[in-house]
Amino acid sequence: MPELPAGTVTFLFSDIEGSTELLKSLGDRYAVALAAHHRILREAAAYEGGREIDNQGDAFFFVFQRARRALEAAVAAQRALETETWPDGRRLRVRMGLHTGEPIVGEERYIGLGVVRGARIAAAAHGGQILLSNATRELVEDELGRELELRDLGEHRLKDLDRPERLFQVVAPGLETEFPPVSTLTTQSESPFAGREGELAAEAAETLAPRRRSRVVAAGAAALVLGVAVAIAAAVWPDAAPLVAAPNQVAVVDVSDSVVDDVVDVGQSPGPIAVGEGAVWVGNLRDHTLSRIDLETGEVREIGLGFTPSGVVAGAASVWVTDSEEGRLVRRNAVTGQLQREFDLGDGGVGPAPVAFGGGFVWVANSNAFRVLQVDPGTNGVVATFDVDAPQFIGAGAEGVWVVEGATALVELEPGGGEAGRIPIEFDAGGLALGAGSAWVTDPDEDLVWRFDVRTRAPGRPTRVGQEPRGVAFAGDALWVANTLDGTVAKVDPDRDEVLGTVPVGARPEGLAGTGDSVWISLKAP
Repeated sequence: MPELPAGTVTFLFSDIEGSTELLKSLGDRYAVALAAHHRILREAAAYEGGREIDNQGDAFFFVFQRARRALEAAVAAQRALETETWPDGRRLRVRMGLHTGEPIVGEERYIGLGVVRGARIAAAAHGGQILLSNATRELVEDELGRELELRDLGEHRLKDLDRPERLFQVVAPGLETEFPPVSTLTTQSESPFAGREGELAAEAAETLAPRRRSRVVAAGAAALVLGVAVAIAAAVWPDAAPLVAAPNQVAVVDVSDSVVDDVVDVGQSPGPIAVGEGAVWVGNLRDHTLSRIDLETGEVREIGLGFTPSGVVAGAASVWVTDSEEGRLVRRNAVTGQLQREFDLGDGGVGPAPVAFGGGFVWVANSNAFRVLQVDPGTNGVVATFDVDAPQFIGAGAEGVWVVEGATALVELEPGGGEAGRIPIEFDAGGLALGAGSAWVTDPDEDLVWRFDVRTRAPGRPTRVGQEPRGVAFAGDALWVANTLDGTVAKVDPDRDEVLGTVPVGARPEGLAGTGDSVWISLKAP
């Protein structure tokens, strides 16, 4: 992971003014507006050499090694926001604050009152306004040129900070220039933030709880510096709306706080998704591509397939993709994407072609031919063939290898050939996951996820989740279920079989894949 810039740096904080009301008024269209907002902020910061430190909902935290470039990024972003066409003709107004200092550099975060001061300055601004601290003003004032000027707004007391701060407003062509008094303790009676900022900033200044996140930049340019504490986000961005994703993106949910903390642009109509071999793999149905999201660098790369991917899994230094139309299993190098081998599944088109990796083998189904194949990656040979009526989903892991057989049963396969057992089911399944000693099967028609104990093979236990649940996966120590009609993902406690919470993700969640700290959700276009 790249090191944080040290020494004298400039922080840029921003968030959308009135984002909660905007979310209420725009509904599903808010996701489109938020995606455009994220693109504008990230492009402006990246152009000026800024590094994204954190993103909470509609709020950003960037760092720059030069104050002048931070100012240029803020001005460019505000201008782009002014000229953008927003849903329903609504104007999206963003407040921004800049502060320069020499913070303590932690392992994955900045520590010190300078972080809080910069965030407080941003919170004092109004939508469309850029505020600077005196420290930043001293560094940029001699380099402003003719276009920019700074308006002295006087000294102001900022919440939880003993020393007052002299604030300056940026005045530039294309930006709004007239605003009400800034929202600080000095003008508390006029402040829309009074009583809303929380009491966590002082604690955050002393110690920032580390958080390891699997966030990536949507453009895939570079890895983000991760880990700014929730305490700062709560204190700084009190009315930040939850981040939601749009179609043709992957949403990333942090399992520790159950919020979407990033979205990643992928191909058209993403569907099957898997984690393995150092990356997240997404099959894009409409443009016949495979997106590779590098878990270490954040790089997003498109691999042309030439067919509609039906299933995807990673293992044995390869990514394995099924072609349900031609009846093929395609093996590609997990690093280069180079084609390595094609396997004929037989009988032409195979309908659904689920695929899984477990026990060192690839397990792939030919639904039309009523069989499942066990493939050895070492020899590129078929080890065994299993007769299964209409195999719909495959799961492989510590619980064994299980297949959903039509709407009648869960079937356990014995590696090398044969059936090890079965559990009756009586519904059309929407997805399958293995974990916590059980097989978990979603029931889209009844809005349930069923738990089947693979040891006792007892009748299943249902848990009601959201509307039309399909994709299901384990991430962290919980089960996650994609509710396709709700635009949500449910978090289920596998010890108590109860829903711990529901996370709005936007669009139509289709497939899920989990790591130790994140769950990745493909969002299919309507």
